[in-house]
Amino acid sequence: MGLNCLMTSLQKNEQIIYVVDDDAGMRKSLRLRLETAGFHVQECPSAENFLSGFDRQQTGCIVLDLRMEHMSGIELLEKLSEMCATIPVIFLTGHGEVSSAVRAMRMGAFDFLEKPCDPDYLVRRVRKAAGNDLAAAEKRAELDRIRKSINQLTATERVILDYAMRGYTATEIAEELHRSPRTIENHRNHLLHKMQAKNLSELVRFAVLAEIN
Repeated sequence: MGLNCLMTSLQKNEQIIYVVDDDAGMRKSLRLRLETAGFHVQECPSAENFLSGFDRQQTGCIVLDLRMEHMSGIELLEKLSEMCATIPVIFLTGHGEVSSAVRAMRMGAFDFLEKPCDPDYLVRRVRKAAGNDLAAAEKRAELDRIRKSINQLTATERVILDYAMRGYTATEIAEELHRSPRTIENHRNHLLHKMQAKNLSELVRFAVLAEIN
């Protein structure tokens, strides 16, 4: 792998662990350890190099050096925040700066480890961070699908969904809307189909998730 942070031909939805450090020896050591643990690793010699090829939809984790020339690790974290990127960041530093660690954690860093770091511990933290990121990405994808489904509902279906979320039965909804229970059941079946819900409970759960978020 070259030093440029170039995207490799990875499988769809495959996670990447980015190692961003201006020390070539440190990058190589981290990459070898993480690849041995089964991760797909991408080396970046600078924050700018990382940003030039980063897709904020990509899941995984960033193992980031605190002190680098030009753009520091903290400055890169600020850039990621501006991009609304949610990929977890694990800081590594050989300087043991408590104030920087506190600042990084307050800015949303996943962890802050001091060099030299126990390789096994680093692998465990990377695995935890990447797992959290994948779960969060799956939740975001589910919410996006739910919102799109809700946007496709007719006005009548939205009204029926609102009543369902308030605990009304089909018969009670029929009375409120002056429709037959059979008509309401048909609308509710269409709702289940459009929302890709297996039953009424799941339909309500989807609607509540969209409402909360």
